Amino acid sequence: MDSATYLKERVEDQINWMEGKSKWNQTRYKTIKVMEIVAAALVPLLSGYQTTQAYLGFIVGILGVAIVILTSLRQLNKYQENWLTYRTTLESMKKEKFLFEAGAPPYDDESAYQKFVMNIESLLAKENETWKAVWSKKEDEIKALPAAPPDPEVEDNGGAAKDNTVVEPAAADNTDATAGKPADTAGTTVTDTTSADATDGTGATDTADTTEATDETDTSAEKDK
Repeated sequence: MDSATYLKERVEDQINWMEGKSKWNQTRYKTIKVMEIVAAALVPLLSGYQTTQAYLGFIVGILGVAIVILTSLRQLNKYQENWLTYRTTLESMKKEKFLFEAGAPPYDDESAYQKFVMNIESLLAKENETWKAVWSKKEDEIKALPAAPPDPEVEDNGGAAKDNTVVEPAAADNTDATAGKPADTAGTTVTDTTSADATDGTGATDTADTTEATDETDTSAEKDK
């Protein structure tokens, strides 16, 4: 590949691509940053009128949520870092290109083309390493986000989800209750009957003994006569 082909297909192509990406990230960064500043400025302003206009409290809450979302998106996508990385690499490539085309040092000898290619590829490799570092940091930040807190109900049940089904108490069985009462009454009746039988038996024994004692007394009296 000669110098003209390399300049057109490699150098100029990369310069144009980085130019577009740099502007894109710059626009995104500045747009989101301006929105953050405006929302943050409106929060204290509207908060002072909440006493007279109740609906302003809702608007203040929306602005607070918007600030958090915008800040998170800006930090997650690294718009500022990408903008500066592309712009730095782009300007360095332009400098090397101008020096090479002008034949200025270090491109003023026979090995100028080889030095130019090595310097351009070194800049591109450095940009790739920087890009990888930025996105690796982004992945680490995502992994470092706090996980959802464990469900205490699951922990209490040894890892099994707790069954929140409410079991309603069964209606009282009037038949069983009614059936139970005669059983208790029957038992009481048997006990009473037994007691009555025992009492009757005792009473009969006492009467028999009294009768025998009276008969003996009468016999003795007759003998005495």
